[in-house]
Amino acid sequence: MFKGLKWLIRLFLVLAIIFVVGYVYYVYIDHGVAMTSDQEEIVDSLGSPEQFSISYLPKGSDEGSEFVRQETWYYPSRKQKVNFLNGRLVDVAELEVADDASYNHSQYSPSDFDVYTTLSQIKNLVGEKNIAALELPGFYGEGIETWASSGAVFIFENDYLTYVETLD
Repeated sequence: MFKGLKWLIRLFLVLAIIFVVGYVYYVYIDHGVAMTSDQEEIVDSLGSPEQFSISYLPKGSDEGSEFVRQETWYYPSRKQKVNFLNGRLVDVAELEVADDASYNHSQYSPSDFDVYTTLSQIKNLVGEKNIAALELPGFYGEGIETWASSGAVFIFENDYLTYVETLD
């Protein structure tokens, strides 16, 4: 009886340690999506993106369905935009910007978000009071939620973050 109880206590302690380590990692250490070498090169040459959009699109294959991450990084001050597909550089293009326009640098980074980012995590990032649900034409339906803060718009489809766009 005591042997079984000791074993059960040890098992509980091991599981508790695993839980605590995992919690600390995901809350304090894991800082989002890692940049690829292509993205690091762009950051080295142009700096972090002034604004950006991220969308996750389903891609089917013989192995099953997966999400493809499409990112566009905007550099209005340089009149350039950079497109990535799953972190690989697709192209660098000219960005049309009005001469008298001024844009603020986003307080967020593309690495702050991935398809598994929850609404709760976004509320923690932007502040619970700084985000509200929106009902935009064409951006709602069964399983689709749109949220906005003063700095970004977020679209969830069936609890997956499928679109983020920073705002000026």
